[in-house]
Amino acid sequence: MKVWFKQRTRWAQGNMWIIWHYFWRAPKLRNFRILADILYFLFIHFVFFVASDLIFLLGLFGIARITISGPFGVIWILAYALFVAETYISLSLERGEGTPRNLMITCLMYFTYSQLWIVLIFRATWLMAKRCFSRNKEFRWYKTERSSG
Repeated sequence: MKVWFKQRTRWAQGNMWIIWHYFWRAPKLRNFRILADILYFLFIHFVFFVASDLIFLLGLFGIARITISGPFGVIWILAYALFVAETYISLSLERGEGTPRNLMITCLMYFTYSQLWIVLIFRATWLMAKRCFSRNKEFRWYKTERSSG
């Protein structure tokens, strides 16, 4: 778990570096794919994780109340079903992994594994902010530790 967390934090920091590095150059980019990737990383890391969870927590503690009418219960159920279907289909592409047990694990992943990314994104954001305000702004990559067997 420690190695997984370090590796994914490093990936998130790399994505944030890409956002920071290229965001200001976006109007000058001629390659639409690069611009689309920058927007994708921006939305994944900041809008979907940080903003949506911040709104959820503010509502949970009664600090903010957002009322938008619509079939959001149905939308959430469909989003959950899509998450399970996409993850399970990807998992099933590996020989012998499309088992009922793995389907049940996939159903739980939304509430467990996926929520770990929230903590991970906050940690990566904190580390990147520290790096931006430190004297040594050099971005260094480290090699992921490997376990045997």
